[in-house]
Amino acid sequence: MGWWLPGGGPGSASRARPRPGLSRAPPCRSSLFTVLLVLLLLSWPGGARAMGPGRVAKLRRETVDMFYHGYDNYMKIAFPEDEVRLKPTATRTASDGC
Repeated sequence: MGWWLPGGGPGSASRARPRPGLSRAPPCRSSLFTVLLVLLLLSWPGGARAMGPGRVAKLRRETVDMFYHGYDNYMKIAFPEDEVRLKPTATRTASDGC
């Protein structure tokens, strides 16, 4: 029983028994916990390390290279029919599964 319970303040002759399941922390302890929790949550993203400019530039170059690899091969192999053509030398047989 603490000073924060109703009827249990300093100088009070009657001591109230806390009801089961209704235990409360003192106001100063819960507000301190709340402030610490908010500070922790606000500082969390600041502690993460971002990618450096060199790494971003390298990944950007790789992305552009992959795009042009796909686009150039599409133009060479599939355009204008928008589907992949078989090589003229390839023949289909019953063993191909078709």
